[in-house]
Amino acid sequence: MLRKCFVSILTFWCLHSFAQVEQSSILDRKISITFSNVSLPAALRQLNKQAKVLFSYNSHIIPRGDKIISSYQNESLRQILDDLFVGADLYYKELNGNILINKRAFTDRVLRGKVVESEGKSPLPFANVFIDNSILGAPTEVDGSFVINHIPEDTFDLVVSYLGYEPKMIPYAYDPQNPDRELLIELTVDPKQLEPVIVKYEKPKKRERRDRKLLQRFVTEFLGQGDNSKKCRIVNPQVFEVIELNSPNSYKVTADEPVYIENRALGYRVTFYLEEFTFLNGAQSTKGRAKFEELEPKSRKQNRQWDNARELAYRGSLPHFLHSLIEDDLEDEGFQVNTIQFDSVTSEYFSTTHYGANLEEVLSLEKIERTNKYLLKTNSDIEVTYKNEFEDSDYVKRFRSKSKHLTYKYTDRKSISRVKLGDNQSLSSDINNFELSSLQLFQTSVILFNKRETIINYPGTFNDENDVRYLGWWNWGGVSEILPFYYDPDN
Repeated sequence: MLRKCFVSILTFWCLHSFAQVEQSSILDRKISITFSNVSLPAALRQLNKQAKVLFSYNSHIIPRGDKIISSYQNESLRQILDDLFVGADLYYKELNGNILINKRAFTDRVLRGKVVESEGKSPLPFANVFIDNSILGAPTEVDGSFVINHIPEDTFDLVVSYLGYEPKMIPYAYDPQNPDRELLIELTVDPKQLEPVIVKYEKPKKRERRDRKLLQRFVTEFLGQGDNSKKCRIVNPQVFEVIELNSPNSYKVTADEPVYIENRALGYRVTFYLEEFTFLNGAQSTKGRAKFEELEPKSRKQNRQWDNARELAYRGSLPHFLHSLIEDDLEDEGFQVNTIQFDSVTSEYFSTTHYGANLEEVLSLEKIERTNKYLLKTNSDIEVTYKNEFEDSDYVKRFRSKSKHLTYKYTDRKSISRVKLGDNQSLSSDINNFELSSLQLFQTSVILFNKRETIINYPGTFNDENDVRYLGWWNWGGVSEILPFYYDPDN
């Protein structure tokens, strides 16, 4: 009996000790190490061997210039990494016993404020406050106050929402002369909440067949039709309201509640505040605000897959194009711009230039003082070709076909007449028997400007999505391709 008791105690002690070891972080491991005039990549390799820990990072983000001379005796790995990364603009986190290193996208700046109702000035606790198109945000406390750490240096839009109140979007620019200023945000009651509610005790009617088809079509257009959409799902599709416009091919969609999207292709959980989605004669526009939350990767392999997928989604995208336009390096980044004429009745357009327009004659960009915004002026709608990637096969099958007009490039279900084979080659439009679907074509999109002057936010978004509509490739990816506004594959 005594022997059994002893064995039980010993077993319990071993299991308890094992659990404590399992729960302890590898970052708390104590090691002794000396760095003798080595670069940061060499120091990480030295840590890898001596501390028996694996590091996962993109070698391009690790600075190599400064040399490290330091010695540590029985110091935690966490403290050593903190010292090594001082001034390197890097951060790290532990994942399944490995250390992931990433570029720090934010600063040490802090945004503080308070959310109250407009009439009685009473605080609104648990309001949702976040930076549009980012992972940064915080709920308000009981007194209505909030704090958001590590805000970016760029100008951004702050979104505030609270159930029963009209959401508010506030352009924000950090003022280094007044870094401690606090925002006072007042929300007004949503007028819809004041309307009388009639309760009927009857079973809700099912959507009409036409509405169901439009809803199904909208979900396809909204999420996109590329490879990423196959790993993307809308958690609450019941919040959408679909309205047919002047024809079965035109409709708009709104949502009174946030739309929750799980994107397993890029590794994000997205809360999308959809104001309006419009599909009109082949051109679509989406107006709304997005809040991102990074999913936790299950392995280093999945983390690398998400990194690669995010970079692929960015290359050739609208943010990539606008950022290249601001930095004046469109050609180096692989973009070519042509001017077009668009017929809204037939949903057709044709290029008035074919091998690159003179941008100075088409677009002008002027920085707005003391902001990270730019005024874009244009005298034409434009076609944007990204020459570093081809259209994928599914896009070709669905949208490319021959046309009797041959000089046109069609939208929606028809495609191009002049086929770009290279920088200085094209296929003559009088070859009637040529099978267009057999060619690989560069990714091509169209921007239709509702206004000849619009504002671009740095690093690359339109300030008001009502100012533009899109055709072509950029409609193909949909929401399944969107990334936080600060995303930069080089970092």
